[in-house]
Amino acid sequence: MRGNRRWAAVITVLVVAIAALGVYGIFGRGKTKTKKPTPVAATTTTTRFIVVAVAPEAGQIGTTFNLVGVGFTPGDDVSFVIEFPNGQRFPGQPHVVAQNTTVIATYRATPGNPVGDYTVRATSTRNESVQGKFTVLGPGGTTATSGPAGATGAGAGATTTTTTRR
Repeated sequence: MRGNRRWAAVITVLVVAIAALGVYGIFGRGKTKTKKPTPVAATTTTTRFIVVAVAPEAGQIGTTFNLVGVGFTPGDDVSFVIEFPNGQRFPGQPHVVAQNTTVIATYRATPGNPVGDYTVRATSTRNESVQGKFTVLGPGGTTATSGPAGATGAGAGATTTTTTRR
């Protein structure tokens, strides 16, 4: 019995030793180790959205429209350009984007502004651009194309356009 235990212990030690040597490639028989794949750096893409909203969506001459851009790069300059229904443009001054990625400006519809749909384009110095719309109503809350305020169809209200930036 004692002899069997001794052989069992010897065999156990040999198996462990052979396994350990196999891990180190001692029994490779001239074969080279397989190479581990070359690590590849992970690539991530962040998609951010830029939007501009106008409030109120419609108003008569004398109304101050709030122009709010969200998603621009903090510290960048953004300029709002207002395009009138007749094609004329009003370029606004640049505004600095806050740390929370927002930029705010106002536009007041003054006497002499045409009634109808206006387009607001907000463009940063990094060429990030987005547009929105608002409507200047005539007397009685009408536009040249919409009829009474609250009507649906052309000129019935503001829209917000979203632009994707990578």
